Amino acid sequence: MTSLKPEDIAQKQPLHVVDIRPLTDDVLEVNTHTSVDAIQTGSLPDLPRDTPLLVICQYGRVSELAAAYLEAAGFCEVYNLAGGVQAYRRYLAG
Repeated sequence: MTSLKPEDIAQKQPLHVVDIRPLTDDVLEVNTHTSVDAIQTGSLPDLPRDTPLLVICQYGRVSELAAAYLEAAGFCEVYNLAGGVQAYRRYLAG
């Protein structure tokens, strides 16, 4: 699992964004909503294996754990959004 900085997201497209926050907003276009508990227990949603995954949460800590679980489940290209959605918002604000 690699951490991806907000400014590097555009270079890694296409990405399948997996949001593990219980409440979400539209700061990023999200493809899948789930929880870290669902990922940890193997109750994986239908995630593509041929598209890199970007796992996001509010601050980047829980998504880092979820990304590690996804790698353990056999997903090859998994990224964690470094600093989470908060860092992405700061990046957009300039």
